[in-house]
Amino acid sequence: MVVSQRRISVQVADDHLQKLAASKRAIDALSELVWNSLDADASSVSIDIMENGLSGIDKIVVKDNGCGFSSLDIEKAFTNLGNSWKKRETYTRMTHRILHGKEGQGRFKALSLGLNVQWRTTSRDPATGELRSHIIMMSREDLRIASIEEIDEHFPEPGTLVCISDVDRKQTSFFGAENIEQFSEDFSLYLLDYPGISLSYLGVEIDPRAQIANRQEYESTYEYDGDSYQCSLSIIEWNSAKQRALMLCRNDAFTLKRLKPGIHAPGFSFTAYLKSGFLEKMQSEGFIAVEDMHPGLNDLLNQTREVLRTHFRRRMAEMAKSQVEEWKEKNIYPYKDEPTNEVAKSERQVFDILALNVSEFAPGFNSSHSKVQALSFRLLREAVEESPDAVQKIIAEVLELPQEKCEQLARLLDKTSLSSIINSSKEVADRLDFLRGLEVLLFEDKAKQKVLERKHLHRILAKHTWLFGEEFSLSVDDQSLDAVLAKHLELIRGEQERVNNGTGVTLIDGSRGIVDLMLSRRIPQPRAEEREHLVIELKRPAQKLTEKVVSQIMDYAFAVAEDERFRDTKTKWHFMAICNEMDKTVERRARNKNMPFGLIHDDPDIDMKIWVKTWSHVLDSCKGRLHFFQQRLEYDSQRTDALEYLNELYSAYLPTNLQLDRAVA
Repeated sequence: MVVSQRRISVQVADDHLQKLAASKRAIDALSELVWNSLDADASSVSIDIMENGLSGIDKIVVKDNGCGFSSLDIEKAFTNLGNSWKKRETYTRMTHRILHGKEGQGRFKALSLGLNVQWRTTSRDPATGELRSHIIMMSREDLRIASIEEIDEHFPEPGTLVCISDVDRKQTSFFGAENIEQFSEDFSLYLLDYPGISLSYLGVEIDPRAQIANRQEYESTYEYDGDSYQCSLSIIEWNSAKQRALMLCRNDAFTLKRLKPGIHAPGFSFTAYLKSGFLEKMQSEGFIAVEDMHPGLNDLLNQTREVLRTHFRRRMAEMAKSQVEEWKEKNIYPYKDEPTNEVAKSERQVFDILALNVSEFAPGFNSSHSKVQALSFRLLREAVEESPDAVQKIIAEVLELPQEKCEQLARLLDKTSLSSIINSSKEVADRLDFLRGLEVLLFEDKAKQKVLERKHLHRILAKHTWLFGEEFSLSVDDQSLDAVLAKHLELIRGEQERVNNGTGVTLIDGSRGIVDLMLSRRIPQPRAEEREHLVIELKRPAQKLTEKVVSQIMDYAFAVAEDERFRDTKTKWHFMAICNEMDKTVERRARNKNMPFGLIHDDPDIDMKIWVKTWSHVLDSCKGRLHFFQQRLEYDSQRTDALEYLNELYSAYLPTNLQLDRAVA
């Protein structure tokens, strides 16, 4: 029965109405209603949703056993939006718990969930002790009007029931584990501080105590712009999987914003609550929503994340202790002595953490042979001590090898060193990079117009005779051959090359082994009396190989091969002219029916072969020889990597534009 009825006008500004309409998450609006109940000294709060059978929501009901609204409370609560009595108080009236609502708009947030909201409340008159009950109704159609009725039907005890009807939010805004989890996060700290409170969401009891694996508190002082702010970081580790979160809170634990933690903590599910008056200041100034744009707030968050990293590093090391003892018993732990200084202690802690994760997550690690496990830990120790940045790659690429591959590596290391394996692999990778870089020099328009024989190509190719065949990869300088080549260059071309005492040739830079456009190398043979020589004439990329050049090379080859110093010796000769392009006449000569492509003369009497080749042919042959190793290494040489390699070794011999290309790339 209605005792009395009246309407009150809500004094609300337009910006407050806009704020109501901007309530994005349904969970946030429900949380506001729960905080209102808790601020009313409720010890029991429940949220239930009634569905309409048409995949929609009929109404939302929030029920509590708080002190309810008196007539005076109703006037204050619903007349002035944004002028809450709680601003002047710190604790609740009856149980003296910390107050949370400060802005006086929590009740109006209910209207962001549905078109109509009804509060049915029962309170006890402090003067007479009698129960008094009221119904307050508001509609989104007119936020400035609240209808109030006093009724004589009371709840058995004080409390409030909020009913939101004509709900226009989707079911997915309320149901599902993620929503329950986020709702739970908002109240976990409060429920831990006040263990006598019961809170349920859609029939699920929110009880953080039953889910906590560990809780740690860290206190600090944050200095900013001459002011000091107390900060408290509560880290709650859960014993079940939850989304990790860093909650930015006021000092009373009211959540202002939820962030991703921004740290790695393998194996841990946690929520961290950062409480500070500084965060309240940032909220009032509007920076909480854009935390990365305020230098002070950004700095506080970075400091907080560092505390989180330190905390979980210590926790992971604690968890690894018992496992370390087991590893020591199995004789796979790579350390024999205890750390003697802080640096060693830190390295040991990092190793233990990584080793624990390898043990838990690396496929097949625990079932592998102890020798394989010991090898994995030895590699991990070396990475931690020598190159911390390489740890992730070693874990990903070495420690996750299948058991069969790990055992093969272990057996291989019994026969050779890890360093030798790495050096061999690196040599193949370096060759692939060199080939890619050489292609840039020879074929890209930007480079080939500036690349010269003597100034650029000779200097770079002098150490890479493997390009012309693996048998040439062991070639060495031969001073006597230098002198012969110099002599015949002088005779055939009329060039004045200085011969030092008749035994060698001095180059422009003082080095030996390159005579004008000739690269000369002697290939060691099993028998001392046998010799094999490779003599190469290079042409700059922009110059074609013509018949005139070929004729000159042949005359030169015969003169050198028949020199008196080699006439009666067992000497094999390989003369090669290499260019980017051949003219049509030379290309026809290179295509002899009964000879390999490029072989234009094969003289058995003096054991001499003369070749003409294009760089495309030479490089394709190299790639063919390296293809098997490239597949096994799964190595892809990129242009940038190749130019970096050339610049690192031969920057002095590269055209200026390619030296700069390293910085541009």
